[in-house]
Amino acid sequence: MCFYRGTLYLCKHSECGKKVTNCADQQDFLAGKSKRKCTRQQVHSMNRVRAASKCARCQRLDVLKERAQKTLKDLRENMDKLQDSSKKEDNLTDESKDQAVHESENQSLDDVSEEKQNAVGAPKDSDASFYI
Repeated sequence: MCFYRGTLYLCKHSECGKKVTNCADQQDFLAGKSKRKCTRQQVHSMNRVRAASKCARCQRLDVLKERAQKTLKDLRENMDKLQDSSKKEDNLTDESKDQAVHESENQSLDDVSEEKQNAVGAPKDSDASFYI
């Protein structure tokens, strides 16, 4: 097995870098003594660097995650605003319906009282000049 440089990231991912030394099997293959080349990679602890950051792939995923969370938050806020405004409109329409019902009831009561006055023969508002 050949030794390589390696990097261990904060996210626990690792990368192999450049080859540091060839193993005996690889040296035999390069010299033509063997038909098999070395396929195993090993990182010696002296050649391992610990990075205090996440790997590039995890950094891209974090950016994507933050964008998705921001988008979801904005969507939730917009939905809440729409629901609040629709509730307010519903309340206003309910109140206006109630007001219309009360007004129609008041109007019908006024109509009934006018009919009673006319039936009894009480003077109308237009007949006020008659008594002066």
